[in-house]
Amino acid sequence: CTTVSFQLFEIAAQLPKNEQVINILRSLIDKQAIN
Repeated sequence: CTTVSFQLFEIAAQLPKNEQVINILRSLIDKQAIN
C-alpha cells in the first residue's frame, strides 16, 4: 500500500499544483503509514 501511495504522490507532484489534492494525498499516506 505504501508503494502505491508513493507512486500516486509522485504522479500528483507532476500535475499542475493543486494544494487541496496534495493535502488529501498526504493525509491518505499518513493514515496508511500509521496503520
